Amino acid sequence: MKIDNIDLKILELLSKDPKLSFRNIALKVGTSTPTVIEKIKKMEKNGIIKGYFTNIDSKQLDQHKEIFIINCKRDFLKSLEENDNIRRIFKVEGNRYIIIFVYENEDKLEVFLNTLDSNDIEYERFLVLDELKFLEEYFIPQNLKKLTCDYCGGDIRGIPITKKINGETKYFCCRACKDDYIKRYEKLKAMVQE
Repeated sequence: MKIDNIDLKILELLSKDPKLSFRNIALKVGTSTPTVIEKIKKMEKNGIIKGYFTNIDSKQLDQHKEIFIINCKRDFLKSLEENDNIRRIFKVEGNRYIIIFVYENEDKLEVFLNTLDSNDIEYERFLVLDELKFLEEYFIPQNLKKLTCDYCGGDIRGIPITKKINGETKYFCCRACKDDYIKRYEKLKAMVQE
């Protein structure tokens, strides 16, 4: 699936607030609501948007969070699918996986540890003391980006020049386009205020 500037803007907005309405997204990206709905459904179907989640402060629910780095074969992960305490699993290098495990009582943790030990799974275990930062913006890898300049419409090669204007990230191919865009924006803004 080809990703255009509107798709990128939609992804950026959803990564900051997945509860935004289609209408609000359409207003912010400058397109129609049906277009936004179609684009989001297409990105969901193609696996670009894999889901929506809420960042919950487990401490306020009297829950504990631990991070496990386990070394196992993928088959073993299937046995963990039914475990409601596993919130996320990330595949990293080799046969290693990072597991976010949240529990209310030690019994759930003991069962999980026994599962790991009885299957001779190597693991490292870390208690999460505090979440210092939650990444609100989704990082879109450069290889997925097929960006065009918001001023001249030309393809952007390499890292784009960005500028937040009126709460929206704009992408430019060069500083001249960025400067000209800002001048034009300020001029139009002044005309509207008169």
